[in-house]
Amino acid sequence: PYAPGVFTVSGEGQSGGQGQAAAMFAGTTDLADGMNSCPPDGVCLEDGSNAVLRHTAVRPRVWIGAYELAPENIRFSGLAANMVGVNLVVVEVPRDLAPSNAAELRLAAAGRASQSSVTIAAG
Repeated sequence: PYAPGVFTVSGEGQSGGQGQAAAMFAGTTDLADGMNSCPPDGVCLEDGSNAVLRHTAVRPRVWIGAYELAPENIRFSGLAANMVGVNLVVVEVPRDLAPSNAAELRLAAAGRASQSSVTIAAG
């Protein structure tokens, strides 16, 4: 039921200059198909300010390079506003992370890992 993945700028989800993460969109939830984080009337404001927080059933584990983020650095994992079936994972990058323009970004949930070779500028 869980197969996390990360969207990339190129849409290819691979390295070779194409693997930079577009944003931290990933995961899966136990909510009904077609649900998003809009309020019950189904209308979300463009800025998402009226979104209803719907968390993922399983909190993901997140790595940037070889560094696994602590649970308190994973600020949110749940449905993205205005995007049916897409989850948003919000993380705080630790200050002590070594700077990199292409640190590998990986997620895991319920024993399954995201694709490799997705990168993020961090540190």
